[in-house]
Amino acid sequence: MKRVLLACLLVGCTANPVETGPEELYSGYFLSRVDDQFLPVQTGEHPEGMILTGGFIGFLSGTVSHDSHGDRIVSGLVRRSSVVRPAGGGAETLQQIDLAYRFSQGILRIDLCPPEANCLVPAELVGPADTNHLELTLTLNGTARSSYRYHAALPD
Repeated sequence: MKRVLLACLLVGCTANPVETGPEELYSGYFLSRVDDQFLPVQTGEHPEGMILTGGFIGFLSGTVSHDSHGDRIVSGLVRRSSVVRPAGGGAETLQQIDLAYRFSQGILRIDLCPPEANCLVPAELVGPADTNHLELTLTLNGTARSSYRYHAALPD
């Protein structure tokens, strides 16, 4: 857990609610499980032989708009951070990437193709989001892969 806290310090986490849709979402969420396994865990998303030891999603910005039905949509950037280490031991590495998101009607979509990149296979994290947690599923080319459960970074 101290590794995730270090990652949080590096990405500028706060526990203040940020208005991002019909409900308030906190500005940051800690990763707690991948496919119902608690961290640390090996995932298919990271290179073979790498263990995921921590993760964080932090909202960086948000712009409110409305669709043709009048539903509120918030879009902006999130910073996705992961802490990984070699399976055999060794130094941990913090990996960070800023990604576009869209939040509407309680569903969060994070496009895993970085802005300005030309990705060949569509990939996203998608699922329900509220003040307490994010339950996101990694989808590649429309096929569900791993599930990621994040919990809100609440104030002490």
